Amino acid sequence: MNGITSKSYKVMDFEGKVSFELLPSDMRWLAFMGGRIVNVAFYFSPFGNVNDDTKCTVNGTLGKGSQHTWQSWPYDKHLREAARVSNLKQQLQEKLCRVH
Repeated sequence: MNGITSKSYKVMDFEGKVSFELLPSDMRWLAFMGGRIVNVAFYFSPFGNVNDDTKCTVNGTLGKGSQHTWQSWPYDKHLREAARVSNLKQQLQEKLCRVH
């Protein structure tokens, strides 16, 4: 891909370059395929703290440290949150069974 993006191309009288970028919708699709309910989540990205307020930031970066626009989620935090969600689902299921 570097070969394509590093060159300028001339078509008729126009000169242009090719670039490839991920769009927020791509990230939402990946989050959805990862099992997240992305339409209601403020932090919809499974990769970092990208949120509804910052999702339109152009040329933002994702990495460790405050110099990046977004920071990666620590994996252990992801596991703790997943356990809390599983617990909540179990509690709701138990309550639902008692009601019926």
